[in-house]
Amino acid sequence: LEFRRVLFRSPGGTSSSEGSENSPHGMVALLSLFDGTSLARLAVQQVIDVCPNASLVQSAYVENDQELAGRVARLWARHPQGPAHVHLASDVWNLLRRNATGPPGSADDMRPIEYEHTPLYRYACELPRGCVVLIVAGSPCQQLTYAGRYKGRQGLCGNDSVLFYAVPTIAWALQSMRPDIIVHTVVENAASMQRNHQIAILQALGGLDPQLHLRALNSGDWSAFPRNRFFFLTLEDWRLDIQPPQVRPPPWEEHWTPLPGNESDLGPMMRSRCADRIRASTVQYKPRSEEHTSELQSQFRISYAV
Repeated sequence: LEFRRVLFRSPGGTSSSEGSENSPHGMVALLSLFDGTSLARLAVQQVIDVCPNASLVQSAYVENDQELAGRVARLWARHPQGPAHVHLASDVWNLLRRNATGPPGSADDMRPIEYEHTPLYRYACELPRGCVVLIVAGSPCQQLTYAGRYKGRQGLCGNDSVLFYAVPTIAWALQSMRPDIIVHTVVENAASMQRNHQIAILQALGGLDPQLHLRALNSGDWSAFPRNRFFFLTLEDWRLDIQPPQVRPPPWEEHWTPLPGNESDLGPMMRSRCADRIRASTVQYKPRSEEHTSELQSQFRISYAV
């Protein structure tokens, strides 16, 4: 109930007449930027499921990896619950380009803005009156993270991380197209970014107070993969206590553990969408005991012989 009260409050502090506490229908739409494997859709659906009288009425995403985007579309096409998850564009800026069918940077991709011919406008036209739109974005962190080449000093000026600015631009454009709706953003990025870049993101999202609109979560609190992340939220009065999920066991087999010194550096277990490396490797792992080593070697020889 508290989350629903916060969700249906407009950025100006007033409640929408269509999505207020007294409304029988709490309509929510999702626009996921830099969608990846579409976990944003899954997360939003789980939140909707626990909100009384709330429903997900529209869902769309932007993803530049065409193979991944296709797999996501096929997955949600088979999902019986909720609306279709529509692939709106491959590049976030294409949402504001008319009839943008070419790759980013091509002549067909660089036509001037005419809202009535843009993917974002078509998305906006289908939104129910008075609904809440959640724009969820995990913008590129390459130049924001301390683990990057320049220790995060390039920040939002970097070739990849500058794409963050598409988020407030799209939010502003969508609100301009549909003044009757409520637009909120949830932006995720590396928690190792420098303080000045944190402030720049908060300012770009509307001059937000970090005490109310910036949260840090570390997946290492409930899983074997530590990932400390910032979440920048335009949701006002965000004072809800965040309860982490139940602790999950490591995904590797019993008796295996990361090599000494690798407990907090599980890079080989993750890979970029553009990388050719395998997704996981046992090179960094070792058996916990010599007895288990002999057992595994025997099993390997048997499997190899078969």
